[in-house]
Amino acid sequence: MKDASAEILQIEAGLKSRTQALAERGYDAEQVDREIAAERKREAALGLDFRRPGSPAQGPGEGTAKDADQDSAKDDEADDTPDEKPDPKEGA
Repeated sequence: MKDASAEILQIEAGLKSRTQALAERGYDAEQVDREIAAERKREAALGLDFRRPGSPAQGPGEGTAKDADQDSAKDDEADDTPDEKPDPKEGA
């Protein structure tokens, strides 16, 4: 696992390309990319997403607004107190 983590860091830092990393492992980058694209298309059609939030596998802006909305909803469900404090003048 350390090898994979180190390799991901090298790719993210621009020290190694995905194509190079895949070739070193004996894979054809174009074939792998076709497979990934097909999997993502199938996942989207089924409403699935197995990518880690914030991972480089997600495009810019992906996983942020949706996740923030879900986190906000979870916070609202867990919070029994009202979001706003009542105005004491309204009760008088």
